[in-house]
Amino acid sequence: MPMSRKAKIWLLVLAIPLVFVAVGIVVLKVMFTSEKLMSIVVPIVEETTGRPVTINTISLSVFPSIAVKMEGAGIANRQEDGFSSNPFLALDVLRVNVRILPLFKSRIEGTSLELDRPHLLLEVNTRKSLKKNK
Repeated sequence: MPMSRKAKIWLLVLAIPLVFVAVGIVVLKVMFTSEKLMSIVVPIVEETTGRPVTINTISLSVFPSIAVKMEGAGIANRQEDGFSSNPFLALDVLRVNVRILPLFKSRIEGTSLELDRPHLLLEVNTRKSLKKNK
């Protein structure tokens, strides 16, 4: 049974948005490779924290929402005398879900932040604390 002209038009109308979504996903995956994401995220976090940052792997997911997933992320401890060489913050996995519309305005708005096995090291430099109290 051949399709009517009306059925073909409806099929085309429904297929066009699906094709655009599929092409958009492929373009995002090609544009934002692991290396590109690493070159964007690491300098921003290092500048914000003032500490070296390490990320083993980073990836972009677009389904069911746009998210950046970092595995083996860590922020180094202060490099001053009196602090250990253990990382200040270590995470097995960090996932940030972001809103789509603010991205078009060059803004990032997170909708959720997921941390898997966070390890936070809080130390006090006793030498500096003693100097302030004197």
